[in-house]
Amino acid sequence: MGKSNKSIYKFTQLLEEYKYYYTQKVFSLVAKNTTLTYHKILCDSALFFDETLNILNRCHKANANDKIFNSFYSLSLVLESAEFSDRENFDIVFYFVKRNLDIGMFQDHSSKNIIINTKKYKKITILCQRMGKENVDDFIHFVYEKHRSGEKMNSMEKAVFELSFGHKDYFDGVVKFTRIIYKNYFSKIDSYNKEDIDIIVDALQGLDVTDFICSSIKRYLYTQLEERSMKSREKEEVVLRFQDVPSKKEKIRTTITNKEYRDILKEVEEFVHFSTLKLKQHHLSLELQNQIAGQLLVLGKSQDDVRKFIANCNPFHTCKDKDSLCIELDQVIQYYKDNYNKYIYYKEAYALEGFLDSINIYIELLEDEYETEWLTIQIQIYHIIKEMESFIPKNYEYELEMAEKQKNKILIRRYNNE
Repeated sequence: MGKSNKSIYKFTQLLEEYKYYYTQKVFSLVAKNTTLTYHKILCDSALFFDETLNILNRCHKANANDKIFNSFYSLSLVLESAEFSDRENFDIVFYFVKRNLDIGMFQDHSSKNIIINTKKYKKITILCQRMGKENVDDFIHFVYEKHRSGEKMNSMEKAVFELSFGHKDYFDGVVKFTRIIYKNYFSKIDSYNKEDIDIIVDALQGLDVTDFICSSIKRYLYTQLEERSMKSREKEEVVLRFQDVPSKKEKIRTTITNKEYRDILKEVEEFVHFSTLKLKQHHLSLELQNQIAGQLLVLGKSQDDVRKFIANCNPFHTCKDKDSLCIELDQVIQYYKDNYNKYIYYKEAYALEGFLDSINIYIELLEDEYETEWLTIQIQIYHIIKEMESFIPKNYEYELEMAEKQKNKILIRRYNNE
């Protein structure tokens, strides 16, 4: 079952519970002869649940004989009461928008798909009975066609039309806003942008979706847009990595000799315990860290092993005492400069630009006449770096990319030295 289907299933179960509860309430209030207003509210709610469940429980696909769903306000109130996730709110609201599209509401025969206002359907039925009209849906279709053609309607026909559509232009409004959603979302699911999202939300408000649910859907669409952007960046990075493949003259050898293995291992073990990948000294420069990470790959260590080594090199990931400094204050500037390219790599994906601008301003202050404020400025820079490090995921994507490049350099150099 897909995520969207799970959301619809969860919503259907909720409506079944609500329908039972409200139906019992109606029976209870009738017995107690409670106020008519409250009784009507409960009846209207029960009718909404019943009509919506009829749509959800149909086995067949939407077709031209189905009714257009228009109770988006009532739908929103139910969703608000249920406290669904942003994804679930989106799935459920757009299920009904998509269903209206599947009916073919933009086509010429869309007048057959009359919007039935479930709250007033009983009144329409009574009016039709008074006029001797047996088929209510056909008569609603008849008065709608009169409206479209501009033909004059009698008082009873006008009453049926008003009850069916709320007001004269309601149906045209539903078509208009659904068309906007189709144009800015369904026709470009993989390419909609921030401007499209704003237009979609405005259209949802036109369909009477509440502000709360509109905000929820907007958050979800922005999340999806960001995920799509990240995937696009990853593809671009793959292309760039392919561009880094050595030329024919720079051939990469996939194996090394026993002597080369021992030499590289000796270099690594000067700084790292090869079996545990723990550091033998407190801190490694980023350049040395990248070199050793590449050497570990050459020696046959897996990427997970290299991630473990990189984690051991990051003082913000190994610092166990939250109240203590992860690096000495006199090393803060150098740590920032060592890791600057890493921060640039993650800048757009994790919104680091503001942090980087602040640090650069502080460094300028240090280089000017503010040396007396050295300690205060160093502390400020330290906290900004610490916050940036907390945003960057611990999959070490940048460091692994550098390690792969370093590995290739090592193997190319050894091949050319043969």
